[in-house]
Amino acid sequence: MNDKKKNLFSKQFHKGTKTYKFEVKESIKEELYIVINETTNDGEITKYSRVFIFPEAIDDFMSGLSEAIDYLRSQS
Repeated sequence: MNDKKKNLFSKQFHKGTKTYKFEVKESIKEELYIVINETTNDGEITKYSRVFIFPEAIDDFMSGLSEAIDYLRSQS
C-alpha cells in the first residue's frame, strides 16, 4: 500500500478572478476519486471550495451536471 495520496491527472483553467482545477487522485487505499477545486482571489481574500466525487457517485453526478448544463444553455 502507498504511504500517501497520488495525483494522477490535473487540468486547470482561469476565468477572471477564479481558477478551476480538476484532479484525479488515488487514495492511500489505492481507490481513485475526482477533486474539483475552485479558487477565488479578489486581491485581498482567497477563498477555496472543493468537491470530492467518488466512483460510486460518478454516474449520478454526471447525470445531474449534464441536466444542469442543458438547463443553463436552454436559458441563454
